[in-house]
Amino acid sequence: MSPRMLKVWSRVAILVGIVQLYLLARDLSLPLIIGNVAYFIFALIFCNVRSKSPDVQMEISYEAA
Repeated sequence: MSPRMLKVWSRVAILVGIVQLYLLARDLSLPLIIGNVAYFIFALIFCNVRSKSPDVQMEISYEAA
């Protein structure tokens, strides 16, 4: 997958997550809203840290090079 498409799909996933959180927020209590926001933030941090880890083997596309 090209880096541009990866950015597009990442933004779509983030937007869907935000919309879902907004729709759920109307029916949830405050502790559950805080928990959902914290879960979302920790998932983003984990993905960022994991992708920068030297243990992750990234596939190199020779078509894009």
